[in-house]
Parts: sequence; structure tokens; C-alpha cells
Amino acid sequence: MSNQPGLFDFIKDLSNEKKYLFDPLTPGDFNVFMINRGFSQYPDTIFFANEMNMLSKLSPQAVNDFYFYGLDKKRRFSKWAKAEKFDIIPLIQEKYNCNINRAKEIKGLMNDENEKALIKELDKGGFSKRTK
Repeated sequence: MSNQPGLFDFIKDLSNEKKYLFDPLTPGDFNVFMINRGFSQYPDTIFFANEMNMLSKLSPQAVNDFYFYGLDKKRRFSKWAKAEKFDIIPLIQEKYNCNINRAKEIKGLMNDENEKALIKELDKGGFSKRTK
């Protein structure tokens, strides 16, 4: 079992514990992108994360120091944002001109490849949440 700190250990340390877990010789799971993403989930640290995203060329230690010395020691909790699952039922209704009950039956017969093909077939362009 590895004793290296993980992503959430770093986020917890930088925002609450302030033990300075970062070690330049053994960076562990200090992924700058994911650390920035983690801090973008909290309302009071979103601007810090934005600054770090604009300064993406900084070293991992500089990013660690920015958060370590810049953030107030505070316990933070927020669920990470997740992508919405796209509902294909309206597309099935449009394609086969059927009601919602029949569309649910048809969806039960479809596999992922069929759903992707239907999404591609009915794509009209523009911004869409139709990715799967």
C-alpha cells in the first residue's frame, strides 16, 4: 500500500489542514489540472482556480504554494459537478412518431451503437447535450 498522498488529500491539505503535503521529489497525485478543477467546485475558491488556469505554465510547486498560502484555512465541502445523462426518449419519439410509452419500449430494444446512430442522424447542429 502506497503512502503517497492522493488528489483529495492535496485538496484537503491546501484548504483545511495546512500541513504542506507537497514534496517536489515525490509529487504523488498532484495533478495541477485536477487540483484546479477541485477548487473550481467551491464558491469561495473559484477565482483562485481561474487564476491558476490562466497561469497554466506554472510548476506544480508554484500552484501548491499559491493555494497553500492564498486560501484561508477553512473546511470546504461541495459535490463535484457531473455531466448530465442525455435522455434519448424525445429523439425516439421524433424519429418513430410515437408516444412516450412506445418510445420507452423501443429504447429497451436499442444498444449504445443504435442510440449513437440515432443521435447522429437527428443532429441538427448547434450546441447540444446529445453527447454520450
